[in-house]
Amino acid sequence: MNIRGILKILPKVLAGLFLAVDVAALLFCCAWALQASTREGEQAYAIAYLTIAALFVAVGGSIFVVGIRRGSARWLGAAAAILGLPSIIGLAIWLGLLG
Repeated sequence: MNIRGILKILPKVLAGLFLAVDVAALLFCCAWALQASTREGEQAYAIAYLTIAALFVAVGGSIFVVGIRRGSARWLGAAAAILGLPSIIGLAIWLGLLG
């Protein structure tokens, strides 16, 4: 496989991987929102995170579908960037808490 083939497949794979991670985060936020107590605003935080996760999955997933249908690497790259943003921010926060 030449470099052009790899560069054509890479955004699709990355966007699909980030979509799977974001959907898992959305399910986690949904479970957290259902189990959160109303004391100290935990339920408000859970609903806010659920809304943000749903927004990223909706926008990034829509761009991913458009990119797949059009076969455009630009659209797929944009979907990978939007869907990867929460994962990268979460990883940076986690690494910051370790050090």
